[in-house]
Amino acid sequence: MLLSSAGIAKMVGVVGSIGGAYVAYATHPVNVACGKLNTVLRMGSIYMSIQGYKGRQIKKYPSFSKKDIRIYLNRTEISFMLPIGLLPDEVYKKKDLFYQAFGSELEFELSKDKRRFFIKAYNQEVKMFDYDKEKIAEAVKDIPLPIVVGNTQSGLVVYNMVENPHLLITGETGSGKSIQLRSILTTLLTQCKDRVELYCADLKRTEFHIFKGVANDVVIEVDDLRKIVNNISSAMNHRGKLLNKYGLAHVDDLPEDVKPKYIVFAIDEFVLLKKQNDIMNKLEEISSVGRALGVFLILSLQRADSTTMDGILKNNLTVRMAFRASSAVNSRIAIDSGEASEIMNKEKGKFALSLDGIRFAQAPLLALDDAKAMLEPHKWKEVIESKVVDLTEEEYSTEDANEDDEVFGVLAYEN
Repeated sequence: MLLSSAGIAKMVGVVGSIGGAYVAYATHPVNVACGKLNTVLRMGSIYMSIQGYKGRQIKKYPSFSKKDIRIYLNRTEISFMLPIGLLPDEVYKKKDLFYQAFGSELEFELSKDKRRFFIKAYNQEVKMFDYDKEKIAEAVKDIPLPIVVGNTQSGLVVYNMVENPHLLITGETGSGKSIQLRSILTTLLTQCKDRVELYCADLKRTEFHIFKGVANDVVIEVDDLRKIVNNISSAMNHRGKLLNKYGLAHVDDLPEDVKPKYIVFAIDEFVLLKKQNDIMNKLEEISSVGRALGVFLILSLQRADSTTMDGILKNNLTVRMAFRASSAVNSRIAIDSGEASEIMNKEKGKFALSLDGIRFAQAPLLALDDAKAMLEPHKWKEVIESKVVDLTEEEYSTEDANEDDEVFGVLAYEN
């Protein structure tokens, strides 16, 4: 039976409507994201294998529904639940597949029970920005020991080093590592100098000269660095005795009249110390027990070295910032992941932040002259007029000190 022209037109219209509906369904952003996530989970073999009836293998993949995918103007948010027994590391190992599917601007988060993943895929990169001292001062005002990270897709990030002790910064020449160091240390010296003692070792003799006269000490020789490490070790011993005396677990809990300042020791290119076993052993000790005693490390180097970044020291550096790395191997040594090797040469100041997962961030641009201007009011010139004397080991030793006194410091007022 032949169809009339009207019947044919009607059929074409129905088919077209069905096809249009299918295209609309298939191209809907939520459905596209669902398809991409399914592809990543299956191509990456992200599943847990269990034995079913008669030995049949059953693959349990992470579970999610369309309700777990939300589309916003600037990002797509995805979450999925791991089956019990599938470790989060299996997802982290396959992060490159997520980047391929959803783009490079991803943020990974993991729930406290280590089962639900949250992924935010942003449409645009974080742009370079200048250090804004007013904005940063507002952001750090209530943080005891603030470390300025920079901008992420979620905005300006600042964290408390007391809660996340010790910091590693790596990056090739010209990647932005030195400017990040300048930003972090300048913030500490200008925003909380009354509660921080900062000691700097500049083994390359090029980075920390602007902190002379503001930091408690800036040294460029290994022997002088060794003296600082030994003094910090003495201070830690004294602080341990104070905690034992008062029956407390952290120096922040000590009475105000005996509570010591935080000690931050920043070492640039510390890989040059790898043959100095005595120093490396004490740095390892600081990284292990320094948190409770209020003593913290900031270590930086151009290229992460597996012989220097041994297990104990590396594991105790709880926050790591990896600027551009020359290879995935160097990136993995620094942050246990390859993201830093994916940063391009033109992306100055961009780095992979390892803090509760890994995400990209953009360091603030703090010019040298601007940093000098910020530091100038904090130089010792105001203090020198009040008769400041240098303390040497001969003038003041731990054996002669009263148990309630603070024994560490380069400067003290003369009675």
